[in-house]
Amino acid sequence: MYILSEGNINHLWYPGNFIMREGEKERILQELGGIAEDVYDSLVRDFKTQSLEQIKQARAAASAGDCAGGAEIMHSIKGCAANLRLYAALAAAREAETAFRLESPAGNLLPRLDALRAAVISAG
Repeated sequence: MYILSEGNINHLWYPGNFIMREGEKERILQELGGIAEDVYDSLVRDFKTQSLEQIKQARAAASAGDCAGGAEIMHSIKGCAANLRLYAALAAAREAETAFRLESPAGNLLPRLDALRAAVISAG
């Protein structure tokens, strides 16, 4: 279980729980300045496409022992997920970034990247 804090709101996320709660999307749209739902949905689709490609790059970095490069990629995904309020992807990217920064062996990184990939695919 992860606890993600945003302002005065705590979100609980359990691995495998990627679904937005009822009313959450409307709250997110308001937090983002009242943007239109179709604009948000387009941003989420772009996030998914770009993040899935970045995860492939991070897997290659993990295999090559490039922990700094992998951490940089995870930091980018984490920031985008935070901006879009995609909490499961945010938590998974944070976990993977920490593992890269701790220079974990590839065997420890790859399951985290798999979890991130699942969170990205299910985002929005």
